[in-house]
Amino acid sequence: SEDENSTLEASEDENSTPEAHHTDHALGDTPRFNLFKLCVLLFATLPVLVPSYAMFAYHRKFNLPEGVSLTALRVLLMRVIYALKGNPDNEAAIRLARDGGLMPWNTYKAILATFEFLQKTSGVSLVPDFHKISECQEHEHTRGAMELMNLRIQYTDDAIKDAIKAKTRFQLVILGAGFDVQSYQPQVIQSAKIYGVRCFEVDKKVTQDCKIAALDKAGLDHQHVTFVPCDLGKEDWGEKLVEHGYDKNLNTVLIWEGVTYYITNDVVELCLKEFVKNLAKGSVIVFDFPLNLDKVPKSHLKGLEMIGEPWLFNLKAESNRESCEKAITSFVEKAKGLVVDRYVTEFIIILG
Repeated sequence: SEDENSTLEASEDENSTPEAHHTDHALGDTPRFNLFKLCVLLFATLPVLVPSYAMFAYHRKFNLPEGVSLTALRVLLMRVIYALKGNPDNEAAIRLARDGGLMPWNTYKAILATFEFLQKTSGVSLVPDFHKISECQEHEHTRGAMELMNLRIQYTDDAIKDAIKAKTRFQLVILGAGFDVQSYQPQVIQSAKIYGVRCFEVDKKVTQDCKIAALDKAGLDHQHVTFVPCDLGKEDWGEKLVEHGYDKNLNTVLIWEGVTYYITNDVVELCLKEFVKNLAKGSVIVFDFPLNLDKVPKSHLKGLEMIGEPWLFNLKAESNRESCEKAITSFVEKAKGLVVDRYVTEFIIILG
């Protein structure tokens, strides 16, 4: 924001390019013999996978309130895998999922172990390896949807760590928080105690109520978190935040992760304008966005519609960085004060 001197950071969703749609892990680069071996092994493990997925579906239908975001649960699953792979910052994800009752834990572990077995024996990548951002810049084949979700996790976490390094009081705002666990990471809790960092989580009430119950059941401290019930597509999130104690004059890290997909272009544009109005000088925003929905497999879009969470936002661009930058620049500058500054990586764009 030129007026506010804020910085906005966004990630480009490579799901929108044709080459990313072979599968989540770019199976198009996998030798056919390995794929054949995977099919044989997959058939052999059906007695484990079918009951496990049935248990997952049963748990989701009968143990979770109606209206809870299923895509938010998928993001939680990614953070769980991240923690199981040895990332201690996301330990809260395991506790929220396992102890909070958001998923049948033993069933989930059985599914994960089965996929790791299939990956090891077939040579086909099924479980994300969580490459670092620098590694993904060097290796084209890591651009599957799961890897991009991994990059998004890394980048949002890094933005929060950068703010914490300043050792000053700031606000952490998570729009469309779902079951994200950034507010419960050790360094954030410590900063809340030492520097008075405040966390605000904004989402629909049904998802928030489910999350709060899970946090309490898991024994996760959330005294430093203010929950702001709000439907981003229908209500003024800025006013809601102020009503709940948000300070417009205090530096803020605003996370808008995996949200733009599910709201219209007009609403995204309105939110960008609200960012300029509601954020203090020096604030940071991290968000990602989809491109070219016409190139996304119809089966994927149909599946999202069936669970009541269709993709609505859409920008059109050629499948290259220059075209993508032009598309987001044109869109962002409608906010009167925001301009695209530079790319951080192949996937990340900074708006300043």
